[in-house]
Amino acid sequence: MMTAIVDGPDYANHRAIELYAINDIPDLSVYQIATEINANTTFSTSKVSLPAVQLTAGSYYWVSNGTDADFQSYFGFAPDVSGKGLNGNGDDRYAIVLASDESIIDLFGERGVDGSGQAWEYLDGWAARSSTSGNSSVFDSTQWSFSGPNALDGTTSNPSLPINGVVPAGPSIPLLGNCGDSATFLHQIQSAGSVSPEAGNYHVIEAVVHQLTPGYSGLFLQEEDSDVDSDPATSEGLYVYLGGEYDNIVNGLSVAVGDVIRAVGVVSEFSGNTQIKDIEDIAICSKGNGVYTPAVLTFPLNSSDFYESVEGMSAEVQQSMKVSDFHGNGYGFLKYGQFVISSELHYQPTAVSEPSVSAYNDALENQLLTSLLIDDGSSQQNPGLIPFPNSMGFGDSNYLRVGFGVSSIAGAIFEYSGSSTKYAHSLIPNSELTFDPLDKDRTIEPGIDRSGNLVVASMNVLNLFNGIQDEDRFGVADYYPANRTEADSLNYRGAYSEADYLIQRAKIVSALKAINADVIGLMEIENDGYGETSSIQALLDALNAEMASQDQYAFVNPGVDSIGNDAIAVGIFYRPSVVSMIGDTAILSSSNSPLDDSDEVLFLDTKNRPSLIQAFEHTETNQKLLVSVNHLKSKGSNCDSLGDPNLGDGVGNCNITRMRAVQGLVQFLQTDPTNTGATNTLIMGDMNSYAKEDPMVEFADSGFVNLKGDSPSAFSYSYGGFLGSLDYILGNTEISDAMLEIEAWHVNSLEVSALDYDTDLDLYDSNDTYAETNPYYSSDHDPIVASFNLQQLDTGDNGSEDPGSDNSGTGGSGSDTDTDTEAKDSRPRSGSMGWLMMLMAAMFGIRKKLIS
Repeated sequence: MMTAIVDGPDYANHRAIELYAINDIPDLSVYQIATEINANTTFSTSKVSLPAVQLTAGSYYWVSNGTDADFQSYFGFAPDVSGKGLNGNGDDRYAIVLASDESIIDLFGERGVDGSGQAWEYLDGWAARSSTSGNSSVFDSTQWSFSGPNALDGTTSNPSLPINGVVPAGPSIPLLGNCGDSATFLHQIQSAGSVSPEAGNYHVIEAVVHQLTPGYSGLFLQEEDSDVDSDPATSEGLYVYLGGEYDNIVNGLSVAVGDVIRAVGVVSEFSGNTQIKDIEDIAICSKGNGVYTPAVLTFPLNSSDFYESVEGMSAEVQQSMKVSDFHGNGYGFLKYGQFVISSELHYQPTAVSEPSVSAYNDALENQLLTSLLIDDGSSQQNPGLIPFPNSMGFGDSNYLRVGFGVSSIAGAIFEYSGSSTKYAHSLIPNSELTFDPLDKDRTIEPGIDRSGNLVVASMNVLNLFNGIQDEDRFGVADYYPANRTEADSLNYRGAYSEADYLIQRAKIVSALKAINADVIGLMEIENDGYGETSSIQALLDALNAEMASQDQYAFVNPGVDSIGNDAIAVGIFYRPSVVSMIGDTAILSSSNSPLDDSDEVLFLDTKNRPSLIQAFEHTETNQKLLVSVNHLKSKGSNCDSLGDPNLGDGVGNCNITRMRAVQGLVQFLQTDPTNTGATNTLIMGDMNSYAKEDPMVEFADSGFVNLKGDSPSAFSYSYGGFLGSLDYILGNTEISDAMLEIEAWHVNSLEVSALDYDTDLDLYDSNDTYAETNPYYSSDHDPIVASFNLQQLDTGDNGSEDPGSDNSGTGGSGSDTDTDTEAKDSRPRSGSMGWLMMLMAAMFGIRKKLIS
């Protein structure tokens, strides 16, 4: 039988089960330890095998999850067997079963019941059998004693544990006494460290209530000013967890802020937060008369450890702060009602200076010291109402953006730390915050100078997939995967329902309509060809339905089934009324990539998406324009097999792979791949590289200008609370001289991701209904928009030499279109002046080609 179960603070090494031999056992290996996880009613397939040893009746046998050394360090004696996979997590069931047929010999926990919140929960605590008489395959909780959850939090060695059938005596519980009698000061409980030395002990406390948090089933206390100690390292605040007794205590006693209360409870640590819980007795000593002084937080902090000195206290921020991140500790805003404010906006370190490990680590440290996590004070995940920016609740018309100013910041300091927690401490506001858009409010369109004659744009469309068109396989014309698992198996990255797809497409159309560009480079569109059911055709049709006839678009059809083998591809929209396709459509891939000195491919299309390259003639000026649309390898997945790892300098994975792709692209463009001699060259797209990283340096060294400059403020993307640009329009000298203005239209990077199209299922199974069919968070990257004023080019004829083949997609079929080459006569005109003009134009074209 099992006589003790321990779920220590370090589950890997301090999880253990004590077995007791009722009778002599000749061979322990005939038994196994099985686990039922959560509310499952079947045992996990991985069972704990026991060694073939003999046990005598009345003996105890300890099974450890960790190593002998770790077990002995914590428990004070050696285990009988170690390194076993005890995977019960404090709310799961254990059973001793026969190895031969899984017959249950002994059971702990109610079958089919998740133990979380049950009386028998042993999370970060222990359960001990109070009697060794009897043995049953039916769990009887009256035979057990329980420490309660989190009783072992913060313990490091020789805690009070059930050993050899002896149930630890409970701590002594003092009487409440009278108001004003001796009590333990809160700073004595908090001490100067991160873990209270009083954990597990009951104390009488008397302090003033400074905040109620019904969402966390508790309240915050602070020592009255007259009882504060002189040690700045000890906090004067403490969280009181009331659990299911919150209503009975707070509402029953009419507890309010400013009341001085006296209570008896046990000190514990919960996810790093020192608290008092299991309230035995409580009384109100004074109504509304408690005097306390909030702590003042000044950023940057000297150390992130500072929060321990104010944990549980009332605190306020008196300086200017800004919203800096909505992710917080993961996907914080939507799922947890959290966001980050900072005394400064943070820019990717490799957008500011040359990559280095020290600069990257300094940037991470500075971010922590200048930032504060704001929490809604609720344990509810995916709350129906997020109380920011105000009590009306977040929504598309009641929104926040990165860069908004924040003031009236006051509340309680609370800690919730875990293995993946970035910001361990948060402030739970005690009143509504005040927000000011400053210079980061929404705009209805890019604010560029449109006095010229050409506008170009680059836009990432966030994995725009229009379902799967395979009626024979799925039985419907447009099939949408039901979940992430199915989507991954189908190499599908888009919306999981037609309704969500229509929202996504409408948001992108809204953005593209506002951008109103003449040539648009697209990234992350489904790589499913150019036919009537393709994703690019569907987007084109939806966009053209919103445009006047003279502003309609077509797409570049390269005449292949797909561009490369990735699930997503790049594409090009253009306005035939402004520009016309000329020459050949080129695709840069591994098969035609330039080689390095070792004859190795520079542009590797198994990592980078193939580039799409097309030349256009500008109808008004006869200028030729070469456009290259690109999407280089991401920073997320590794390139270790290529010897191109993450070096920890902020660049991420695959830096060399991206740099080599840039080298290959530049060399490829020098070969005039469209056979047009176009001398105005634009390179655009998602380069997955910040301004000071090697790929962008390579572009600059090759003569291509980052048209929006490399100032950190020219950002297009927000990641991890850092702003930076991954998206660019670059140009050679000729086109750069013609530029009027360029802008990263901050329609996405500053917005909350909850506004995306996904109302069905997002990354963390949190449903939302915030999406509206407007441009805001139509993607996770900002579009880049640039305007130009091209000068008239006198070619000596009507504007074109040899247009070549025109593979364009139209609003109708998206099929290839033949070109009437006789309509543009490239022959010289008669007379000596015609010949002279032709010669001058040719010489001018040669010069520009050499420069490019």
